[in-house]
Amino acid sequence: MGFMRNLRFDLELLEMSFKYKSYKKLLLELGRLDHVSEINEIAVRDFLKQLKLSGDENSYLKKKCIEHDIWVSLGNLERIENIVSLNYISQVYYCVQDYFYDFQREYNEICKSEWRFEEGKTKLFQIQQMFKAKFNKYDFLDEHLIAIFNYYTEVRDKNSHSRTTNDRDLDKSLTVAKSHLKTLEDVYKIKDSPKSYDTLDFEDFFLFTQATKDLCLKISSVCIPTSEGLIDTLKLKRFKKLDEERMRNAIALELRKFYSIEVANSTDIVEEIIQKI
Repeated sequence: MGFMRNLRFDLELLEMSFKYKSYKKLLLELGRLDHVSEINEIAVRDFLKQLKLSGDENSYLKKKCIEHDIWVSLGNLERIENIVSLNYISQVYYCVQDYFYDFQREYNEICKSEWRFEEGKTKLFQIQQMFKAKFNKYDFLDEHLIAIFNYYTEVRDKNSHSRTTNDRDLDKSLTVAKSHLKTLEDVYKIKDSPKSYDTLDFEDFFLFTQATKDLCLKISSVCIPTSEGLIDTLKLKRFKKLDEERMRNAIALELRKFYSIEVANSTDIVEEIIQKI
């Protein structure tokens, strides 16, 4: 395949956004996963290259089995990149599901809310519904991010539950995702992803990971807790005795300390908090 990976996701949004602790945890988890996957990608590609150059694949494989004390057959080696990538895509999916629960828990703790996910609806859909007013007022989830997330979720479902997966739904999701190919090429510098289930590879894992970061960052940046919740959580009333300018700066610094939003970009949140203190 061979492509130059663009490890940039939306850095401008990252710098200016309100970031839940759950989002920062997600970045760490995806970073660890990406690190391991890239090492495996190098190993898999190098092994397959040497296997083809050997002239005798069975003898080469036997030599490597003896060297590493691992016994395998040639079997489905032509699909090894596909199989490994499917498993990594599944791991990204589980990281995102954990993030949705962590995000919900953190929001509830700050806002003293009892919001819960319901069965039978995707968590992403329920987040969109829960914060519909905020999305309508401030921003939206880009269609290409939703399309990519939905497609690779279908991929994960087929990988984990192949007997109960509807291939027509999978094909439909792929078609929708491919309709955003120009945007995906521009943003993530990918060459030919998303691919079909049987042909996807490490580039698909890369695309899913990067799009997931952008999707979850957008959720974190738009679905900001209530001012009352932030006031209680950060104990901001202690700054009420300060003059207005010092109080504004103190609140902005607390938001940067705990939620990594730059002071210059927290003006609206700070002003709303001051009105409620």
